[in-house]
Amino acid sequence: MVNIKNAMDFIMEYADDHAVYKSWNKEAEKVLSLQNSSAFYFHLVTIMNHELLLLMPKEVYGLKQLLTWSSLTEQKTGYPCVLVLDNISAYQMKVMLEKRTGFIVPGKQLFIPSEFLYMKKPASMNEATDIKHFAWGTQLVFTYMLLQSESTFDMTDITSALSISDMTVSRSLNELKAVSLVSCRVEGKTGRKKVWTRKQQEQFWKEGKQYLRSPVMEQMYVTKIPKNVPYVMGGFSALARQTRLEEPEYPVYALSHLQRNVLKPYEVSSDQGEMENLPLVQLLRYDPVPLSKKGYVDPVTLILSIQIKDERVEKAIEELVKDRPWLCS
Repeated sequence: MVNIKNAMDFIMEYADDHAVYKSWNKEAEKVLSLQNSSAFYFHLVTIMNHELLLLMPKEVYGLKQLLTWSSLTEQKTGYPCVLVLDNISAYQMKVMLEKRTGFIVPGKQLFIPSEFLYMKKPASMNEATDIKHFAWGTQLVFTYMLLQSESTFDMTDITSALSISDMTVSRSLNELKAVSLVSCRVEGKTGRKKVWTRKQQEQFWKEGKQYLRSPVMEQMYVTKIPKNVPYVMGGFSALARQTRLEEPEYPVYALSHLQRNVLKPYEVSSDQGEMENLPLVQLLRYDPVPLSKKGYVDPVTLILSIQIKDERVEKAIEELVKDRPWLCS
């Protein structure tokens, strides 16, 4: 049977690198029927600042029974539920997608409707055409490697610079290798140290940008940002401060989406934010602080996060990256 570690590794790789979980078996016994609570191992997961329940069947059950128990658990607990399965047939997947029943098959695919997430891992990671978008951890590692003057790295370099786990870095490097953006060689006295080499910067960007997405998860207006919250200037504010573009009436800041709950007491409506020129916060899928310089979001994240690009903005971006003109290509 599948275990929680495999499920969480898959979630952290393709959905939220900072997802956490805890056992919820005792709580389930209090609110569910004996038959329902004894059929699963329950784990409460926090993903993208939202909570959901992972239901891991203790035995093999039919599709109808799984759907019934999942629905009842959602009704009784108030949490979105996601079934964790060893395998799933084409018919089972079709029915679960139609009924919007969440499921995870570790190493293969996941569907979490409460977070609007669906991902099917390619059967082979050897061909570039198998990968449509980088995982968020991979996009972060790609951006870091792109912006460094040196072309060789080891995992320790990246882990330390970005404050992310060895597991995330390892998965990211393997994904970059799968699309032939990096190569790896082994060296050292023990023959175990891996050294990773990326392609020349312009080529690295040209071939890798097709897998990148806007990292902006959500935008919100706030009355202020608490002093203990790490942030950088982002969006049009960051672009204007570094070029001749006119600065927006309100400041724009970029933060990790993990700060969402901290900012919630200071959130205001869009109407109030626009009328009073309050700070606009961009919540990003990854922490922009490690990549920032002089308090500004890095140029790659900035370019990807700006969706409106008229002639003025295009000229400002060209000015911003004048030392790296290939970023405009």
